[in-house]
Order: sequence, then C-alpha cells, then structure tokens
Amino acid sequence: EMAYAETENFWEKIHQQSVANGEKVGWDLWSLLPGGEFQDFQYLTVNVYSDPVKMMEGSSWESLINNAKKAYPDMSEDQIMEKLGNSSKSRNLAVRIYLSLIETTEDQHDMAVGSISRINMMKTKDGQGGDYVKAERELFLPRHQQMVEAGQRGSWGLASVMFPYGTEVYANYITFDMYKDYAQMFGEFNYDSAPLSDDQQKAMQEAIATRDLKFSYIGRLLKKVR
Repeated sequence: EMAYAETENFWEKIHQQSVANGEKVGWDLWSLLPGGEFQDFQYLTVNVYSDPVKMMEGSSWESLINNAKKAYPDMSEDQIMEKLGNSSKSRNLAVRIYLSLIETTEDQHDMAVGSISRINMMKTKDGQGGDYVKAERELFLPRHQQMVEAGQRGSWGLASVMFPYGTEVYANYITFDMYKDYAQMFGEFNYDSAPLSDDQQKAMQEAIATRDLKFSYIGRLLKKVR
C-alpha cells in the first residue's frame, strides 16, 4: 500500500504534464471498497479523453519520457527510467477498459477529492443492449435528474464498454452514481420520490430484466488532475 501510494504520487505529476499538453482531459485515482486482499481490485485509475482516437492512441513512449522530464527537471533520465521501472513492482495492471460516456445528468457536481461513486457493472441480455440504453434514457435518467435537483445525488452517468467486447466480457455498460460524500450517498435511501403508476412500474420491471447487475463497487476519489 505504501509503495503503491508513492507510485501514484510519482505518476500524478506526469499526468499533469499530459493534461497541460492537451493529450488528455484528466486523470483520477480512486480507492475501491470494501477492499481487502481477496477483492479483485483495490484501486482504479481513470484517464479522461476528449475523443476516442486520443483515448485509443494514449501517450507514446516518447511523450511519456518528455512529460516525465518536465515534471521532474532535477532528475536524470536514468533516475526517471528507474522510477518508471519500479512502478510495476507495487501493483499489477489487472484490467483495462475503454469506455464511451453516452448519457449523463445536467448538474454542477464538482467531483472534489473525497467524492464518492457507486460504480455499477451491467451485462445486458443477448440482443437487448438497445432496449437497455433506451430504458436508461427514458425511464431512469429523469428520476436521476430529479434526485440531483433535490440535492440527493451529485450526478449520474451511463457509459458503454467499447473494448473489450464479445459474449465473454464481464460487463458491457457501466453506470456511475456520484455523491459529494458518504452522508449524501446514504441519505439517498430516505429520498421520497414521486410514486410510480402501474404502467411505470411495469416498464421499469421490463427494463431491469434487460440486464444483470454484475457487481457494484464503492469508490472514493483520492487524486484528481484536470
């Protein structure tokens, strides 16, 4: 844990240079709860891009070294290479997912350090991806928007998994419930939303049947670069 914290502290300044160069929009570091040695992932890093081409290309090795030199002008190239090499000793890159944000609430959520996110991994039934997205937009998004406007939630978003893809992927959509802190997250359970009509309840049950909620993580924002 200590070694990994030092690794991300080192990389944070490099990400700052990458953002300054326009290579990416931002970078985040999240801790994932409940945590523990037997949880598949304890941390999540997010690189934010303005378009899919930049996302897929990422940063070249030459760009990485140049950004590292700018971030650490007092270090020699050999020292930088040693630091980069040591990064892999403190953690494993367990999985990488490329996402496209396709829907979000209208909000002013700042997502400050310390913010909380409930990250929901969704796997749609065969041939029902379109029905699922339509349901999120037409049925669930308006209710998420109401909760945002009532101060019960910071924001909400829906992203599709671009890569990897195929029948064996763990999840092909991810939703993000964003909160300013734990108090707001738990306070949401006491929110008295407008009652649903019988037709609305039926539509929501049909929408829920289009996907499986595979897993939900609770994330806490530790670092943020924009």
